[in-house]
Amino acid sequence: MGIRLQSLDPIDAAAAACRSRDSLWAMGSQICSFASGDANAWLRRNGYGETLASDWREDPAPLFHAMGFSEYVDVDVNNLARRNLDLTQPLPDDCKGVADLVLDSGTLEHIFELPTALRNMNRLLKPGGVIVHMTPVTFFDHGFINVNPSLYGSFYKANGYTQLFMTFQITVHNPFRIPRISPWLPVKLARFNLPWRGHGSINWVRFMRRLSAVTRLPRNLMVIGAFRKEDDRSEFETPTDIWVE
Repeated sequence: MGIRLQSLDPIDAAAAACRSRDSLWAMGSQICSFASGDANAWLRRNGYGETLASDWREDPAPLFHAMGFSEYVDVDVNNLARRNLDLTQPLPDDCKGVADLVLDSGTLEHIFELPTALRNMNRLLKPGGVIVHMTPVTFFDHGFINVNPSLYGSFYKANGYTQLFMTFQITVHNPFRIPRISPWLPVKLARFNLPWRGHGSINWVRFMRRLSAVTRLPRNLMVIGAFRKEDDRSEFETPTDIWVE
């Protein structure tokens, strides 16, 4: 799993809605797919004073420390993470209500028991904590599932969370259908987020639903959503999805 440079802006917006920045828990053993120069430019642009060493590589911990988080914990079952944790099993007591920000950057789609993993990700959160999902919508042969945005909208509404934003990350393709046109277009331009800030902004979920009725959605499209936990619940309601013509 990886954290893209384009993902830092929505992560930062989600962090701003956390009640504190004591602890960030990342789902999966994450690596950053950008260099220290790009990271430092982003930190300066967003008002963070601390900078990363020129030999910094991939480990997200120094970056999130620079963003004000005291602790960074990644969890996985591959023995590469700081904490070995199976999200399909009951959480240990010392993992409940510990995180101010839970970052799911491309992990949930790789877990076969999705409902159990989703609930466990949220059991990690403190009241007032925020969870960020970055999950494929139109990836091919990647993980077990693609998700509909309604998965998050329905689950978090049923459980009293505040939706902070929901948007999409788009990867541009050329007419010859070559995935990501990086040989001709810089990655910074070939991949971008649709806006998410501000009240009264475009409902991008509705926009994509209408767009998909008349054309194909872009390949490698990701949904990005952030939701704040407003109480100390550890058990979660199961949403229903009733279709009415």
